Parts: sequence; C-alpha cells; structure tokens
Amino acid sequence: MALEKAAKAHVAPDLVPGVSIDPMKHGVVAKVLPDYYRHRLAEGRGPTRNVDPAVRTVRRFCEEIDLLAPANQAGGARPDNCEYPWEHPSAAGGREFRAPVDHVFPIEVMLQERKLVEFPRIIRRHTQDLAD
Repeated sequence: MALEKAAKAHVAPDLVPGVSIDPMKHGVVAKVLPDYYRHRLAEGRGPTRNVDPAVRTVRRFCEEIDLLAPANQAGGARPDNCEYPWEHPSAAGGREFRAPVDHVFPIEVMLQERKLVEFPRIIRRHTQDLAD
C-alpha cells in the first residue's frame, strides 16, 4: 500500500506527461514505478538499453504488488490477495478456503532476484524526497 501511495504522489501532470491515474483506484504501482525506476537508473548508467532487464524485472514485481490488493484479480484469474481468504480447488477435487498467511505469493520468490536490489533504495529515496 505504501508503494501505491508513493506512485500516486509521483504522478502529477508536470512529472509524468500522458499518464492519467485515478487516485481512488488500485493498479497504479505497475503503471508508474517501472518508468520512474528506468528514469532514475538511466541517470546513473547512461543509455536505457543497459537498464532494460532490470526494468522488466521491476515491472513484473510491480504487477505482483498490484495483484496483492483484493480489488485486482486479473479478470478473476488471480483470486489470491493479501487481505482476505479465498476459495481454492482442493487436492481432493472439492473446494477449500486459503488464507493469505498460508499462501506463498509469487512476489516472495521474486524478492530474491538480484535485479531488484536497487529498486527499494530508489523508491525509499523518492518517498523521502516527497516528504521533504
């Protein structure tokens, strides 16, 4: 949720031209933060082709963050969320409820990727800049 708020705070007509975000909706993280990340990495590394693999990883990571909200279910394909239990097919062929605490989210595995190392630092710096 904190990343979602940072993404919404970052989006302003003078900062990200052409990006329109409804501040009352979810799904903002994947629309805003990967491009912001690309911009910040390019500042330090030069041409953006050098940062594309890291940005692709961050984009996938941000999409997973957006899917943690119960309102974003990828058209019903992803009922898992970090707030409420959901129905899940059981191994016996029936239905069972799964709680977030008992589920391994894809984002947990992604956190181990080297390409994500700089992402939290850059976002932390950005949120501190917004607070100042």
